[in-house]
Amino acid sequence: MTVYEMKRFIELAQATGPLESLLIGVDFEAFIRNKHKTAKGFEEARMARRSKDLNSAPFLLQRAKDAADSLFSLPSFVRSLSAFTGSAKLTRRYYKDGSWQITSNIFTGRQGFQYIGDSTILAISKEKLSLDENMERFADILRFVHKENIDTKIFITPEHVFLIDLWTRLGYGDMWNDFHHRLMEVNQLVAKEMNAQPFPLYAYNNLPNIVDEPIMGARDAKNSFFTDGVHPRQALGDKMSASVWSQEGDFGTPLTAQNIEAYLESVDSLRRGFENSHSESNSRLRRAITSAVAQ
Repeated sequence: MTVYEMKRFIELAQATGPLESLLIGVDFEAFIRNKHKTAKGFEEARMARRSKDLNSAPFLLQRAKDAADSLFSLPSFVRSLSAFTGSAKLTRRYYKDGSWQITSNIFTGRQGFQYIGDSTILAISKEKLSLDENMERFADILRFVHKENIDTKIFITPEHVFLIDLWTRLGYGDMWNDFHHRLMEVNQLVAKEMNAQPFPLYAYNNLPNIVDEPIMGARDAKNSFFTDGVHPRQALGDKMSASVWSQEGDFGTPLTAQNIEAYLESVDSLRRGFENSHSESNSRLRRAITSAVAQ
């Protein structure tokens, strides 16, 4: 999801809601990309801005089109028929906890790290990267939720320090730090503009034994906190959610102007420590990532 799409989904949720509370997750990789405002499949006509837009002609026309495409297209008919006759082949199951069944090792454990490294990080690093455009969009999101009086909290999605180290080796370590500084600055500036208090901003990339956990093979990775270095498993997600809403305990760091430098230094310390402790296996994984890109 792009930052612009996030803005539009929040507006849609408020139009159909309204929202009482909101938890916004932000990540470095989404904010530095400006190549595409929206991803493939996003349709502006589906996204109401206000409740009255839900009854507008363009919105209703799009809903009718979506219904027709879903119910009366040939692919939908074939899938419905196979489900009715019991001949449908299930590729993956969707579980009650919101996760999908994993059917390939390519997305988990060491292979998951390799996949993210070559298909995401190295691929993104070839683009023209900047925080400017998406920070402006983030400011618009904050203005909107302030205006609508939505109880909002923000968290920065953690990622494994091996991937932060990869960004650093590619020359984007300063941008990774700047991402955190600018999130906090935009949050404070918009709050001042709206005559309100800044929203709480939580960070989790300084948690030892979590963000620097050993990178295991797919068979043993089911007990890891990350599936692939960037996607937290439910156990970590539950801890993050509890820390945000209960505001109890010391899990994570509420970022402030007074502690942000110490926080970033602690992240870098974990990054350096992980590299020193796993230099040989890290080198092999980096070679696998770069060789996959070369192919």
